[in-house]
Amino acid sequence: MRPVPAFPLHRLPPLVREAIQSIQSKTRAPTSLVASSVLSALSLAVQAAYDVERIDGLISPVAMNFLVIAASGDRKTTVDNIVMKPFHDFQKNQNGISRFIFSDITSFAFLTKLHESCRSAALIENEAGRIFDGRLMEDIGFLNKLWDGKSVSVDRHKKSFEIDSPRCTMSLMIQPKIFRAAMRRTGERLSDYGFLARCLICEPLTMKGQRFIHENNNTDNSGYENFCTKIRNLLADQVDFFSPGSEILQKSRKTIKLDYYARKQWISIYNEIEREMGPQGIYDDYPEYASKMAENIARLAAILHIFEDCAENAISEAALLSARDIILWYASEYMRLFSDDGSFDQIVEDARKLEKFLIKFFRERNLFFCKKNDLLHYGPYSLRTSLRLDAAICHLVERGVIVEFPDVKSNAAGRPSKTIMIALNGMTTPFPIAPQQDHIAASLAPPTNTFTPHFGH
Repeated sequence: MRPVPAFPLHRLPPLVREAIQSIQSKTRAPTSLVASSVLSALSLAVQAAYDVERIDGLISPVAMNFLVIAASGDRKTTVDNIVMKPFHDFQKNQNGISRFIFSDITSFAFLTKLHESCRSAALIENEAGRIFDGRLMEDIGFLNKLWDGKSVSVDRHKKSFEIDSPRCTMSLMIQPKIFRAAMRRTGERLSDYGFLARCLICEPLTMKGQRFIHENNNTDNSGYENFCTKIRNLLADQVDFFSPGSEILQKSRKTIKLDYYARKQWISIYNEIEREMGPQGIYDDYPEYASKMAENIARLAAILHIFEDCAENAISEAALLSARDIILWYASEYMRLFSDDGSFDQIVEDARKLEKFLIKFFRERNLFFCKKNDLLHYGPYSLRTSLRLDAAICHLVERGVIVEFPDVKSNAAGRPSKTIMIALNGMTTPFPIAPQQDHIAASLAPPTNTFTPHFGH
């Protein structure tokens, strides 16, 4: 099994990041397991009332699917119980709402609940082996329709009905042996139908053998408490969406749009992904998965945007870039788990090439900063596309080799740009680190006889 890259926790908003850290510290569960559970909770909290528009006319739900492959004893149930507690409390204590969280249920029963109660629901299962072995996976087409937000028609000998504009978040956790056995039986079918392409999949390293208890091991629970408060407030604002007859309200969902800069960035991301689906591209062997990446980026950007109380404004470029880096991480996990030809290894090799370039560059010039965009023009030739460069940067950030941070100065449009700083780590950089200089943005143009760093932009 190839190395597992760390989840890019630093790319999440503070409230979300602190919630994950609080739960992880309390449970000692793998970070990506906790993060996937928390992100599925965010999806469920906003999917009923919001949609996202990527570009003109391309509108989709914000609901997302997560699939975590984790061993027995990795505290899947514990994490799910903690993360989903505010939802269960809402179901239990709020009068007049329908049940909207389901597990261990047949496809027909699930669709019937969506039809008879509310149009927004979640399939949450921390032992998903029974789902992969059950009838639910035999009716895989309807799960895809739920992700797409399309109407679902049910025609059985006893009952026929149609569910208009449903919304469904899915969070499945399954043990590795059970998952791989299911893949041997039905993996080709799940892939061909596009189910796996719609899921954000990961297999974290187990924390077993490292979950020690220490004296005075009290953890700060404020991150989790703030998360619960936020979830309760979001649900309270959407009570009517979880009540019988809510199908009328579905037509009044608010559509969140990308702002001007985020829209340009999304188009660029989409085109880069499309390019990498071509011959010799990173996603050459994964076109079905890559084809959903840009949409998942927009969905996650909308979720993070709404969760930060910004629903009245268009989605910012910063939110979109955060979502991009997280989806790129899930894509690298997908390739790590399903690759036979080394596509994931290509990302690792790109990261090594970039690290070597940066170390050499900074050592020769005794500088420690460079503009990210300059790497696209003057960095390693094979990394002069934003998708491959971003994947390499994300990998190095996860390893702690470099850090990515906004420059203190803004450009003419008043928007902050990003600068890359190499990590101040003597184990990584083989040259002495001088006292930090004041935000030097070094040009990466090929060196001339004299090299003069420029400040700002």
